[in-house]
Parts: sequence; structure tokens; C-alpha cells
Amino acid sequence: MKKWIGFFGIGALVAAMLIAAPTAAMAIGFQVPGSDTTIDIGGYVKLDVVYNDVSAGDDSQANIEYVPSGVPLDGDEEGTDEIVFNARESRLWVKTTTPTKLGPLKTHLEGDFDTEESSQVVSNSRGFRLRHAYGTLKGFLFGQTWSTFMHLYSLPEINDFGGPTGSMFVRQAMVRYTWNMNDMTSMDFALENPETYYAEGGALNVADDDDMPDIIARFTMTPSWGNISAAVMARKLVVETATADDSALALSGQVGAMVKLFGQDSVMGAIQYGQGLGRYSSLATHPDAVVDAGGNIDSLDQLAGFVAYQHYWVGTWRSTLVVGYSKADDPIELQGTDITEETFSIHANLMFNPVPNTRLGIEYLRGEREVYDGRDGELNRIQLSAMVSF
Repeated sequence: MKKWIGFFGIGALVAAMLIAAPTAAMAIGFQVPGSDTTIDIGGYVKLDVVYNDVSAGDDSQANIEYVPSGVPLDGDEEGTDEIVFNARESRLWVKTTTPTKLGPLKTHLEGDFDTEESSQVVSNSRGFRLRHAYGTLKGFLFGQTWSTFMHLYSLPEINDFGGPTGSMFVRQAMVRYTWNMNDMTSMDFALENPETYYAEGGALNVADDDDMPDIIARFTMTPSWGNISAAVMARKLVVETATADDSALALSGQVGAMVKLFGQDSVMGAIQYGQGLGRYSSLATHPDAVVDAGGNIDSLDQLAGFVAYQHYWVGTWRSTLVVGYSKADDPIELQGTDITEETFSIHANLMFNPVPNTRLGIEYLRGEREVYDGRDGELNRIQLSAMVSF
């Protein structure tokens, strides 16, 4: 009981400080002297206070954001009752717009500090990492951003930076073309960076032998009641090592939707099924493929999805409930290993905006994980977050 009283006392202190803070400014915009280019600068500062009932290990990323494959198995926990303060999610972005005879040329450069560098002993230093770096012109996008296989409109508002089980979560380099068919419908075609994430002999590995980009097509509709999309992806998985020299074709599909309900309420979710979803799903919950004893590669079938409901209570006070699930098939090569077979998660929160550009929230998370040798583990987390945008 004492640990819970202390934890919520900390949360109350953080909330009081933020409520008393002045309103943050909007994104800063200006025109470059002697140029037609305009520059906008923005971002946010975010403090997370995280309580875990089990620890995934010293300074592990899984202790501050939900990583389904990082939930400690029963008996493997490296401690209990852990509180971590961090500001790693704090973000900075720069956008430019330059008029051309082909239309506006736009760029977007963005990064944050969500890395595992340094320690918590003295300075809590974190390296700045690249999130987005891309340009757009006349329907074309080139650079790094969210994968075309993702449905961004279905992602729920939660404190946790990792996202629910069953969500697609990949940023990578690509070339994409968007065809706006009319005001409500569009098609995207993309060639994206390939990377084969595979299991062999009970160990997870990454192959750098890919010789064909991931090919993705997505159809999107944006009616007045929300947003819905359907995507298909084709991948060539390649492993060339001393023990394996093989490739396999992997096909998968995705459907995502966000539907507006009464008032400001909404329901959202996505479901994905197919082969080679592994590294695209929930921070690489499962491998893309398995290499057997004969050196042959087989793509792994997977089902993944989540559903969320957001309800507005009064004013800006709102709650979101999210349930997610993911399961990969059970080839004989994975039986008896500690590689993740099945995961499940629940997020439930309460948020509000005390002043514009400021958000406070408290959230409960439960994550469950089962591996191929039959063992399982559970994580319970309470997370307080305070965010100020600029």
C-alpha cells in the first residue's frame, strides 16, 4: 500500500506543476530571408513516470515503453516494484515549404531522444535519433517515414510510447506515390527498405542479404464519418549464411478504420494477417521467418490486431480503452524456444488538457506474453505523463 501511495503522490506533484505552467506557444514559423522557403519548427517536451510491477532488466527500453516481446517471463524477472522517470520521448521537428512550378516542395525532419545510451546515474544523457526525414513533391514522397502498410488514423491516444499489441509500427526509407482519385479516396504505391528478421536454432537474427524492396499498395477512404484503408504487402525474405542460403515470398494484408460516433467519441482499430509481418508488428514481436535444420527458410504466418474506444467525459477530459492481440503459427523449429508465440495487452487511461498545448494523463497497462516452450509472463504498469507542445 505504501508504494502505491508514494507513486500517486508523485503523480499529484507532477500534475500540480503542469497545471500552474503558462500556456505553451504554437509552432514557430518564418520565411528564410532572400528565399521563397518558409520554415516551421515545433515539437513537445514529455515527462513519463512509470511504475512496473516487474523489471525487464537494468535500463531496459521495455521498462519505459511497452515491448510485447520484452515482457519478463515468470521466474526471469530482474526485480519488482520499479519506478522510472524519463523524458526520452521529447521531440523536435523542422518542416519547410518551397513553391515550385510543379507545386509545393515540402520537407520534414524530426527526431527524439528515445535511445538506450548512457545511464541513470548522473546526467541521464540520451542521443538524438532520426524519426522522419522526407520530402514530398507532386504526389511523390522520398525519404524515411511511417510505413505505407500502417493505418495511422487507427492508432489510439495513449501515454505509452510502444503502442498496443497487434499494431503495425515501422519507420523506414521508401519511395511512395500517392494518387488522389477524388476528395475522398486515394491510392498509395510504395517501395520500402527490406530487412529480414528470422529465427534459427532458437536465436533471433537479422539478415542483410535482401535483394528486393518490400512492395506495398494501400487504398484509403476518408468519408465524413471517419477513415478506412486496406493494404497489401509483398516481401522477399532472404537469408544467406554459413548454415542457410534460401529465400521465401511473404504476402500479407491489413485493414484499418477510425469511425466517429456521437459527440467526440470514436472507435478505431486494425487487423493484419499473413506471412512476414514479424518486424512490422508491435516492435518486432515475432520473427518474419524460420530457418530449419536443413537451411531452408519458411515465412511465419501471423494474426495481429487491436480495437480501441475513446470517450469524452466533459470538456477535454477523455478516456481510451485499447485491447490488442497477436499470435504467430507454431512450426516445429520454434517449439521449445523462448521466442514469443502469443501476446495480449490492455491500455486504459484518463487524460485532459488543463491549458492549450498541455496534456496530462494517467494510464494502466497490462501485457501478457507466452513463448513456444509454454512459459508465460505478465506485466502491470501505471504511467503518469505530462506533455507540453510548442
